[in-house]
Amino acid sequence: MSADDSFSPVDRLEFTVLVDNALEWMTALPPGFTNEVRLQLQNGLPRDIETGVPILDLPHFCCGAHGLSILVTTERDGQRRTLLFDTGPDGSALERNLSALKISANDIDTIVLSHWHSDHTGGLLTALSHIGKDKGKSCVVDAHASYPSARGILPPGATEVLARLPADPTFEEIQRIGTTLRTYQGGDGHATLGGTAWVSGEIPRQFEWESGLKGSVRWNPVERAWHPDEVPSSNLAPYPY
Repeated sequence: MSADDSFSPVDRLEFTVLVDNALEWMTALPPGFTNEVRLQLQNGLPRDIETGVPILDLPHFCCGAHGLSILVTTERDGQRRTLLFDTGPDGSALERNLSALKISANDIDTIVLSHWHSDHTGGLLTALSHIGKDKGKSCVVDAHASYPSARGILPPGATEVLARLPADPTFEEIQRIGTTLRTYQGGDGHATLGGTAWVSGEIPRQFEWESGLKGSVRWNPVERAWHPDEVPSSNLAPYPY
C-alpha cells in the first residue's frame, strides 16, 4: 500500500490563492485572510526619502486573471506537503504571482486539476517546467481521464460557435516533462499528497439550479461536430475537489 492509499486528518491546512478572476485591496477579508500588501511590507520595501515610509512595489504585485489556481499546504507530524489545485489560464500569470508572493514552485509535490478547461489548465506546463528544475523528483499530476478534443462557446440563441477555448495540455506533453500522470474515472475518490488531501472525483448534482455552464460545447472529432457540454449525461459535475 502506498502512502496515498489511506487518508487521515492533518494538523494544519493553509490555502494561498495564486490566481483568481480579480484582485481587490479595498474589500474586507474574512478572519485569517491577508492580502499581499502586508506580505510586501514584511519582505522589506525601499523607503521614500522625503516621507520615510515604504513605497509599494506595484509592478511586482499579483495580477488578476480569468481562472483559478490555489496552493494548498498540509502539515502532519511536522512534515509539510504542497498541492497546486489548478494552474490558472496561462503561465505568465502563474509565474508573476508566484514571484510576487515569494513562493518557489519547487515546493509543489502534486498538481490536481479540477477539470479540463484552459482557464484552469493553461499554466500547467509552465508550473511543471519550474518544479522540475531543482526538485530532483517527479511531480504528480492528478486529472480526470476524460480529455476533451476541444471546448467552445455557443451563446444562448446563437446557431454558430463563437470561439473555442485554447487547447489543454495533452497527456503526452505532461508526461514528456517527466511527470507522473494519474488519471481517474467518474466519482473515483482517492487520497493524494501522502494521504493528507482527498480528490473527490465527480460530484453528483443535487439541485435544479446546478444546470451547468450555459453555452458550453464540446467537439467530437469522430463526427466532426460540436455537441452540448453544459451538463454531462451522467448528471455528474466534472469538477472534483
